[in-house]
This record gives sequence, structure tokens and C-alpha cells, in this order.
Amino acid sequence: ASRVRLRAAWPMSTPHIVADGGWVVLLLSGGEQKLQRVRSGARLRIGKHNALYDPIIGAPFGASFVLETADREARLVRDPRTLEQIDSSLTDAAAALGGASADANNAELRDE
Repeated sequence: ASRVRLRAAWPMSTPHIVADGGWVVLLLSGGEQKLQRVRSGARLRIGKHNALYDPIIGAPFGASFVLETADREARLVRDPRTLEQIDSSLTDAAAALGGASADANNAELRDE
């Protein structure tokens, strides 16, 4: 099962929870940001997958979700971790795979 992380932010119409018909900012794990209107029964497209917005409706703003995929089905599941915990786990996973350290930068790269 592949996983894609996103984060729902403030809906403009409701101060503390994501409302049906409200607007949210989705922060996808690849760094992409999307402004989306959340409607019950509507589907969110992430990569090759489509999942219902329904789990986002009624969630507190700032909630994190995981896109879980199995076979041909995709669904959003609430992730209880904070955004900092999620970012830390992704950084640790990249380092374990031989990626760059968390404080690495591309200041010394040269295009030849």
C-alpha cells in the first residue's frame, strides 16, 4: 500500500472544524499545496488515486491524513501524529535509504 500525506488547514467558513462546502489548503508530501473546496461525496485526486473528501469533513483544522491504497481502492485515514513527527519520520526514512542529511543543501552544486 502506498502512502501520501496531506494536511487539512482552516476552512474559511468555520473557525474550528472542516465544514462541508468549506475551503482547505492541502499540503501534500511532495511539497505541493492545493486550495480545495471540500464537499461530501466528492473525490480528491492525488497522483493516480482518488479518495472521498468525507473523512476530512468534521475534522479539526490542522488535522493530518494518510492516503492508504490497497488494490484499486484509496481512502483517507486520520493520522494522529503532528506534522513535526511526520516530517521527522520522512527525514529519518530518507537518511536510512542513503539520502542526504537533514542539514544538507545544494549550495556547492555546479552545472557542468
